[in-house]
Amino acid sequence: MNKPLKTTLNDFKLIFRTASLRVFLFLPLAILLVINWFLPYLIGRYPVVIDYVIFVLMVSTTETAVMFMFIYAMVLIDEKETGVAKVYGILPLKQITFILQRFTLPFLIATSFTFLVLMVQPFFDFSAGPALALSALAGLHSPLYGLAVTISSKNKMVGLVYMKIYNLFIIIPLVSFFLSKAIQPFFGIIPSYWIFVGMENMHLGEPILWPMVIGFIYSLFLIFILARIFVKRHFV
Repeated sequence: MNKPLKTTLNDFKLIFRTASLRVFLFLPLAILLVINWFLPYLIGRYPVVIDYVIFVLMVSTTETAVMFMFIYAMVLIDEKETGVAKVYGILPLKQITFILQRFTLPFLIATSFTFLVLMVQPFFDFSAGPALALSALAGLHSPLYGLAVTISSKNKMVGLVYMKIYNLFIIIPLVSFFLSKAIQPFFGIIPSYWIFVGMENMHLGEPILWPMVIGFIYSLFLIFILARIFVKRHFV
């Protein structure tokens, strides 16, 4: 069995042994149910809700992605608590390889599930290409915030606190859509802002190229910085 697959299987064993982590596995499915069944029902009862569907989708897109980040962040924090991370630090394994092994799968799962949400939601007819690009950008938030939570946390209890903080941080850019357009770009310092702008442009039938380009470059830059900090702190 190759090493990346073995590492992934070990991660999933830990996830299924921990009740609090198993819950996170089912939350993306809950989001899918809300988008496809509960929200249409709500619109049928209260038609005014239709004006806010795009904002629900914005939140759903980011939340679907970061749910998998929460799971893997807790796995990494557990390794740090139990001293397993120190063992990884002395193995003949490049630390960048370790990061790629641990975050490639969450990125792919987050991207795939976000794409599924965008394509099966019943409100807008999004093209597959732009939806996939937006999903990949959302998927990058899995390693981005996964690294941030792991770096910030000394143990799982602290990790849960930071998860809630970062989760609130992610949705802050929604406020920008209710403010003057002159103020909106200032929210671009928060990476999820570029996902929301891309989603709005798709909804309006406008190009999403520049929000995607800026979002990808900015997110990858932050991941690079966080990965360097992670390497210095995680294996000691």
